[in-house]
Amino acid sequence: MNNNDYNKAKKYSQLRKAGKFEEAKKYADLNRADLSEANLSGANLIGANLIDADLIGADLNEANLIGADLSGADLSGADLSGATVSVGNVYRRIEESR
Repeated sequence: MNNNDYNKAKKYSQLRKAGKFEEAKKYADLNRADLSEANLSGANLIGANLIDADLIGADLNEANLIGADLSGADLSGADLSGATVSVGNVYRRIEESR
């Protein structure tokens, strides 16, 4: 995990949660970010650009990824339980599979 990428993702999430959408746009570009093993549980990553991001083993439990661009992102081993993602125009909540 790259600390600069992680801090950028957390800042984006915090600003989105605070309703500061215009300010958050400055942090939306997370293309090729190294967020492997990052704890992003509950993060608000709506609309984030995560193209080719390394999310291997990341904790995305309960994260909101609606509209996030995950093209080419590696989600191997990532915890997406309870995460909300969009697939085309369909929103889905990923349930834990046990």
